[in-house]
Amino acid sequence: MNYLEYDCSVYRNNFEPYFNDYFFEILKRRVSESFIKGDNIVKNDLSGIETRFLNFYRSFNGAGIHETYVGAENPQKLMILLKKICVLNNFDPMCVESAAHSTVPGRALFFLELFVQMNYFDVIEKFQQTVFDMDESEQRRLISSPSLMLVPWDHQEEAFNEWSKTKNGIVEMATGTGKTVVGLMTIQKLSEELGPNQEGIVRILAHSTAILDQWRQEAVRKFNPLLDETKSYKSSLKFNNVTIHFNTIQKIVKDATKLEANVFNHDEISEDEEISKIYERAMESIILDDLNSKYYSDLLIVDEVHHSAAPSYRKIFGIKAKQKIGLSATVDDNKGNFKLNILERELGPVVYNFDLKNAIDRGILPKFKWDFHTTYLDDTENAEFEKITKSILTKLTEINEESNVILKKSKEVETEFRKRKYPLPKYHVNKTHFLDLKDFISFTSAAQSCKITLPPKWVELFALIFKRREIIHDSKPKLDEATKLAEMYLKSDKKIIMFLKRTETCDEIAELLRINFSNVFVVHSKIKDYKTNLEDFKAAKSGILIGANILNEGIDIPDAEIGINVSSSKTRLELIQRIGRVIRKKGDKVPHFHHYSAIPKLLDYYGFDENLLSYIEDLSLTEDIAWSQETALKLGIDLKINDTESNDIKRMEQYVANNVSLDEEFETSVGSLNILKILHPFYERTNVKKPAYLALRRYLQEYDGIEISDSDWSTFIFKSFAPDHDYSEGNPMINIPGHYWILLLGGRNPENIVRIFNQYEKQFS
Repeated sequence: MNYLEYDCSVYRNNFEPYFNDYFFEILKRRVSESFIKGDNIVKNDLSGIETRFLNFYRSFNGAGIHETYVGAENPQKLMILLKKICVLNNFDPMCVESAAHSTVPGRALFFLELFVQMNYFDVIEKFQQTVFDMDESEQRRLISSPSLMLVPWDHQEEAFNEWSKTKNGIVEMATGTGKTVVGLMTIQKLSEELGPNQEGIVRILAHSTAILDQWRQEAVRKFNPLLDETKSYKSSLKFNNVTIHFNTIQKIVKDATKLEANVFNHDEISEDEEISKIYERAMESIILDDLNSKYYSDLLIVDEVHHSAAPSYRKIFGIKAKQKIGLSATVDDNKGNFKLNILERELGPVVYNFDLKNAIDRGILPKFKWDFHTTYLDDTENAEFEKITKSILTKLTEINEESNVILKKSKEVETEFRKRKYPLPKYHVNKTHFLDLKDFISFTSAAQSCKITLPPKWVELFALIFKRREIIHDSKPKLDEATKLAEMYLKSDKKIIMFLKRTETCDEIAELLRINFSNVFVVHSKIKDYKTNLEDFKAAKSGILIGANILNEGIDIPDAEIGINVSSSKTRLELIQRIGRVIRKKGDKVPHFHHYSAIPKLLDYYGFDENLLSYIEDLSLTEDIAWSQETALKLGIDLKINDTESNDIKRMEQYVANNVSLDEEFETSVGSLNILKILHPFYERTNVKKPAYLALRRYLQEYDGIEISDSDWSTFIFKSFAPDHDYSEGNPMINIPGHYWILLLGGRNPENIVRIFNQYEKQFS
């Protein structure tokens, strides 16, 4: 018998009723056994369930989705379409993923599961009506459109809505809270607002190729996974009516510099100053026109925008764009500095801020453990540190003897700041000497931002300061302790990220760890295939990822649970970004962040306290602890300080207590420390019935001891500002900037701290 010619229609006709009965029996059981709960749900009303499902199922066939277009032959297209329809109706597209988990997309059982997962009759009917109303061409357009396949979180909607009011501005969002999605939302909005036959150009800028590669990958994954996500940022993305280009800031700056070299390659055009200025403005206009002909965009997205205020990067703002958005964890800690003013002038104001405190408070990020470790330079390092320190003091003295040079540079800075319309901090004006290294660094940084040439002695001092910092960065005891900690966690099968300063150090520590462990991954700028290492780490159940600056920003590492920060953070922002790399929600795991700081042994070379002011940069450890404590309090975290040789830290603290005047303000490396601003929250009545300082004073007066520990101080602050909080549920989140300085200014002595409050009480009454 030729089975290929055998007529099976009789058997098929007899089988179909049986199959249908059995199929609908499965449907009823799945609906009845569904674990999904809620009102007005499918499982509460089984009457007419067959008819409801058939209408749901036929809506796909009728619209051409199932058979003629995407059906079972194109499951990925079907998945994309269904997810986007879910989002259009403000329904979680995870129901599509759940349905596809155990069934083949496009087949009857898949739609059965989708029907059950949707759960609500009104949702099902709304969904099928949307499908029914779309013809095949509309389905194709939706699939290939830059529209998200996820429902944004509330804070992402808030950020987008604030930006949408003017379509210009800066959005600040903590690492791990999804600022990339906000950027993608602006792209979707542009696409939706374009008229027929209009084409939109989106340009995404960043200082790192790794960040741009991730942007491209995220755009593919969240807009249209049918596109190739493995290509680099150099490959643009084309959607229906929008093309997305990815450019490094450095490339644009390089092109602008070339244009400048070509345009201004001439002799002096005229001895007439006015004519020369007119000519210069005309040439600048030509440069901008040429730059915009190459880089014009309808929407400009600048990621990690805080970098763009750097003098060498500001040329990117010559690019014309109808809409602009800057994205960053935060532009800066000090809202009054010129960096923020520059960015606000070019991109618009900060329209939304969602920091770590907000993220933890809303449950987007988990609470975590935070340990602060101190180590000390070994004898060889300490001797070199002392030698360089004495050279620094000598060089600073020589510079201060040339007051006329300092005054000249001061006037140059003032002129440039006014010309560029930067805010003018007081320490940039009419300066004739430098109080200390912090003062020198602040002033010269301002000069460099204006491209003012520094005198040779100043450059030499900068080189000495940098050389001394390298000793701190590369301190062997610090690296040894951090490596031992990493080994301990690797033995416990944890996933760890270690932040280091130098690429060479990354390789050295990786080599040491690989003696006993195989799951060691390294990423830094000198490794060509770092992406492979990054993906291998993500796929591994345990292991360590070791990296330099490339890990600070933009790289998504969702499931690391341990952070070991060995590289000294230059700014609070950098430290916060590193913390954000490891505090991601994953089950019931509690992330743990370790911060290392190496310090010199002060007793070895500080033989005369009257010169200690010249070394105030070395007090950075005290300041590190101060703003770490402040950040921890703000997040409701207990900062644990691990130190076995605390005499030198106490000596630093004692210097602060003895030498810092309790005037209205004094300078530190974290800006102008204003004692009145620090004390002000303690006298407010906003969150408690009585000012917090009354409760704090009572705790201090009742304290049984002469020296307050960090832990006790944090407890006093928590209980003073949140007396009714249920501490069995953990600490509250309290933002009291600078509170740790009160502890240091009082020398940790409860009576002295009470005197500080009494001294300023009248100013708040």
